[in-house]
Amino acid sequence: MKVEQSQVTKLVITGIERHDPIHVYLEDYGDNKNGRVTISESGDSWSCFWGSMGSSLVEFIHRINNHYWIGKLDSNLNSEIDDDNDANAEYAKKQVIELRKDDEIDQYEAREYWDLIESSDDVKSDCCNCYIGSKLLNLFGDDAWYNEWPSTPNPKYLRMESRLNAVREALKQVTVN
Repeated sequence: MKVEQSQVTKLVITGIERHDPIHVYLEDYGDNKNGRVTISESGDSWSCFWGSMGSSLVEFIHRINNHYWIGKLDSNLNSEIDDDNDANAEYAKKQVIELRKDDEIDQYEAREYWDLIESSDDVKSDCCNCYIGSKLLNLFGDDAWYNEWPSTPNPKYLRMESRLNAVREALKQVTVN
């Protein structure tokens, strides 16, 4: 077994509005190529490694944008999430109106779609999920998932951006070896 010891810089960032203390662990391997960052807050932690930075870890962190960094820290964290059912219902109702204007459906089909939308607990799923078997499946045609469904900014993503901005500001205030 081989064991190596390395130097790690730890920062604790406090006093950031709507954040608990943020702990940042920086491992710059000194070769302007490799580095690792671990960030933790409130029992959650995120870590990423870069193998081709081309500069020191701190310089690299200042150079990259939040979207890239968040993708490295949490690849499942999307900047937007599905909007609520009310927004999806309004979106589906606009589709009914368009289909009616274009004479693709008659007034009775329009009324049926409208009533189904009004009574649905999950309009998007009823329009998109073929396993449910809703009559709303035909409203958008094939592949309704690919339509421009309403979305809203993801609060978890916005919080991560705020956290990363705090890390960058903290790195401007300290000297990291």
